[in-house]
Amino acid sequence: MTGNQNKIRDNIIKLTNSRTSSIPDLPISYYTKENDCCNLADFFKKLSIYALRHFGELGHVVELLVYWEPPPIDMPEPEYS
Repeated sequence: MTGNQNKIRDNIIKLTNSRTSSIPDLPISYYTKENDCCNLADFFKKLSIYALRHFGELGHVVELLVYWEPPPIDMPEPEYS
């Protein structure tokens, strides 16, 4: 990376770290095409942990990128009197 690219990357990181997302446990995701600076891996890791903690098994959607199918619920037959 050139010196200018390093300055751009450092400024983006400073801006991102100075802001907070609407969910305090998660960082703000960023990406710049000019110098391939991003935090996508860190963002997805933290998003996965957050989703598992707050949504249980459904949180695996973030980690596996596959929708989790809950097991079917056996419904009892209604009793009519």
